[in-house]
Amino acid sequence: MDIVLILLVLAAACYFLYRRNAGWTTVSSGIGPDARRLEDHYRYLKSQSIRCRLKSNADSHLGTIQTAAAAVDPLNNEHLQLDVHTEDIHKASELLQQLQEPAPFGRNTP
Repeated sequence: MDIVLILLVLAAACYFLYRRNAGWTTVSSGIGPDARRLEDHYRYLKSQSIRCRLKSNADSHLGTIQTAAAAVDPLNNEHLQLDVHTEDIHKASELLQQLQEPAPFGRNTP
């Protein structure tokens, strides 16, 4: 009976770990200076109510997800990736494309 209980606990833990990462797609990644761009994209998508996360692979063996402010260090070359929930991927792609397009000629921007 104890073995069955242990197996059920292990199966539940594996299922939880799988579900935690299922449904996310990496839209961009960067190292060093590119990490600042990812932080800007992350904040922009969050402000537009897009489900996203900024993931640091510096401690990949721990599966650490850090906040954007703590993850970006100009002296550190850790690898960051911007993940978007699969249900929001189309909207996020459109928003990021608009963000990267240059302003039309003659338009005043603040």
